[in-house]
Amino acid sequence: MSKMTPIPKGAHHMTIQQFGEDVRNGCLINYDGFGLWATETEMLDDHKQKVWPSDCASGRGPKKGFTHIVWFNR
Repeated sequence: MSKMTPIPKGAHHMTIQQFGEDVRNGCLINYDGFGLWATETEMLDDHKQKVWPSDCASGRGPKKGFTHIVWFNR
């Protein structure tokens, strides 16, 4: 089972809606980095479940129970 960890200081923490807008506007692409599912205070510590901009662009909905994404640039 995946565990939740605190969101690191300085991490780019955004709502799923903000992430979707950034993807639609071309601000985030797969080459830029990846996201991890998150809540307001914690993130999923499982790099096998990365969130890619192309997932959002293809209509993949949010993972149940998560409202945010923590973005990690390459």
